[in-house]
Amino acid sequence: MRDLKASSKGKNRSQTEARTRRHKWKIISVVNLTLGLILWFGFSTDFSWVGTVSDFCYPPAVAFLSLCSLMFTSKATRRIYKLACLPSLIGGGITLMLMVVMIIPPFTLGSLFVLDEIKHETWLQRALSPNGARVANVYFRGVGAYAGGNGRIYVRIRNRWLPFVERDIYEISQSYAHEDTYEYLYWKDNNTLYISGEPALEAPKNRELNVGVIQFRIPVIFSISFNLTKYLLQS
Repeated sequence: MRDLKASSKGKNRSQTEARTRRHKWKIISVVNLTLGLILWFGFSTDFSWVGTVSDFCYPPAVAFLSLCSLMFTSKATRRIYKLACLPSLIGGGITLMLMVVMIIPPFTLGSLFVLDEIKHETWLQRALSPNGARVANVYFRGVGAYAGGNGRIYVRIRNRWLPFVERDIYEISQSYAHEDTYEYLYWKDNNTLYISGEPALEAPKNRELNVGVIQFRIPVIFSISFNLTKYLLQS
């Protein structure tokens, strides 16, 4: 009788432990899958984290988390749990590989220039939408003598309800602007930005941007990989 009770208790304990493990891996899988989908959403749209440093750190961080999750999986772990880690692992892994490539000659000097641009990025203008829900910010990055114009102009939008993300809606790669210029844009309505085409911006004409629609694009890691491969083949 005692042996039967001990056996029953052991069986119940094993079932409880199995349910706990399944529940744990469900949570880990959901977390990894969510982080991976957020990563690829950022790659494929104009959304990004606030601050350039966050954009650089996020992909390797989620790749490291997914790699650790896979390292601690057992053979009995369901395949679907392992597949949930792949978006983070692939996206973050490719990003990390590109970072390593960019510090290897002949890309080293260009990467240092880019990092210097980011470090000395200057805020120029802030414009609040009529309803106060969005804020448009204009930034300037000086390029020195190694590129055309004085620098680059970036326009980014933040939503009051999403303080940790922003949208990169407009960019001018060659501008004759400088840190003292201002009034690049204003809100025509809550969903439309009017961007100046003054000569200082070297823009072809004035532009109206509909910021109420998310802009989709080819994932940036693919475009960078293509450009690097093209450069190597032509050199």
